[in-house]
Amino acid sequence: MLSLYAFIDWVMTLPAPLEDDYHRAIQAIEEAEQMRYVTTAERIGIRKGMERGMERGMERGLERGLESERALLQRLARRRFGDAVAERAAVLLALIRAPETLEQLGEALLDGDDGEVWLTAVQALAERADDLTEGARDRSPAAQ
Repeated sequence: MLSLYAFIDWVMTLPAPLEDDYHRAIQAIEEAEQMRYVTTAERIGIRKGMERGMERGMERGLERGLESERALLQRLARRRFGDAVAERAAVLLALIRAPETLEQLGEALLDGDDGEVWLTAVQALAERADDLTEGARDRSPAAQ
């Protein structure tokens, strides 16, 4: 702020009465703001930091949502088909990362009458999810 003030003072000559008004206005701005100038590089850094924070927050939110969905499916499976099916399903459900797949399994759980049939569906989708994850890793630049 002082550099800008010095530049304006050097470039512009004011009549004496306006000089005092200008000086008071600058002092009022400095007191009101009580903050230093943020450079372009700092603004870019702040923006990037905020973007990273938003991404991390969204990832955490998605993971919490998936955990909640998995827990609900396990509770429903326990209630519908018993402890054995629910425990076997928990390991498989942990492999599934797509909310749509978990939703599909929830509908199958409500529609089906046989816990073993539902477990077979869970296993098939979990294996497919694992295959998709491995395929994504195989296509990543780090794998090449």
